[in-house]
Amino acid sequence: MTFIHAARRAAELCGLSAFAWKLRKVDLGITAADLVLDVGSGSAPNPYADVLVECDPNGHQTNSGPARSNGKLLLWADAEQMPFRDGAFDVALCFHLLEHVRNPAACLDELNRVARRGYIETPNEIFDYVIPYRDHRNRVSFDGELLRILRKDRWNVERFPERYGSRRARQVFALLATNPRNLHVCYRWTGRIQYTISDEVIQDAHPAEENAIAEENGAAAAPWLNSLATRIVRRRKLPEERLLSILRCIGCHSSNWSSVDGTLACQRCSRVYRRFDGHFDFRP
Repeated sequence: MTFIHAARRAAELCGLSAFAWKLRKVDLGITAADLVLDVGSGSAPNPYADVLVECDPNGHQTNSGPARSNGKLLLWADAEQMPFRDGAFDVALCFHLLEHVRNPAACLDELNRVARRGYIETPNEIFDYVIPYRDHRNRVSFDGELLRILRKDRWNVERFPERYGSRRARQVFALLATNPRNLHVCYRWTGRIQYTISDEVIQDAHPAEENAIAEENGAAAAPWLNSLATRIVRRRKLPEERLLSILRCIGCHSSNWSSVDGTLACQRCSRVYRRFDGHFDFRP
């Protein structure tokens, strides 16, 4: 929305970086005509999303809390193997997921496949170095042209808190967090995601101490804030019949379905997709 973009720009010009950062999720240039996918939607799905993909109902993998639909169409599915036709979406959003996945190339290729443009956000290499999270498998950076991804052999390979102390780690983080953009990759793409994944794996050269103190995950998301934004944005609810028109079987890639007692069955390979907690389950 135009007034949100103007408010964000005004906040940036006034040095209110933290406030401007809070508005980023609703300042993405999305129109009412766009069909929008939110991959890894978690407990706070994007207000503009029409379809949500989540694989962890309880939020145990990221400590973000139980997945919520907020009245949108939610599917249980793997980001590395999504059940959608090629080019099904105008926009794909991927907030704080890429650093968690086991196969980042597969995740990025799927985003490329199912959407024509989109937005990816992750912690950057500074964030990961100073305050490593237990569930981050990958380190992501952006040089202005390429997303650069390094895999790690353990979550806290540099041991900043152990070497310099948890108090110093929090001091450095607080300094950088005065402008949250300092700590994040914010990547928009159109047509094709430009990325490289290094063959190198960051290894830990210093054995862990038995009683080493590690940082816990950061503050949980604020679902109430996204719920409020969802009511303001007033996004249309996509009917389930429309969803069926863009789905494909994760086994044989067919889009021919039959529906029996609330389940979906692929007419080509006979694979059946049932519901879990009221939502279709496409997890492998």
